Amino acid sequence: MAGGLGVLMAASVIPIEDALAGFSNESLMTVVVLFIVAAGISDTGGLDHLFQKLLGTPKTLVSAQLRVLIPVAMISAIFNNTVGVTRRKLGNTTSEGSLRARHSCVH
Repeated sequence: MAGGLGVLMAASVIPIEDALAGFSNESLMTVVVLFIVAAGISDTGGLDHLFQKLLGTPKTLVSAQLRVLIPVAMISAIFNNTVGVTRRKLGNTTSEGSLRARHSCVH
């Protein structure tokens, strides 16, 4: 059901507000859709060629770490993380809420 709903929202067949009206928390649907997208990318191997070109075959541990660190740092500088989006949607902008959100991601 969530997969079909995600497809209909992505295709703009159903407005996001109407699609999420039956759920108690929009953040839940955000995470569900992210899981669906991640499973699709994983199952199809859609990023295998890109990552093989990007990461290659490193010869040392430091080289492997740098090959992963640089693209991840660039991507995380551009995209919001799910915790930040979730916190804003819940209206939790206090520093206590921020620490709670960070703590839940670490554990």
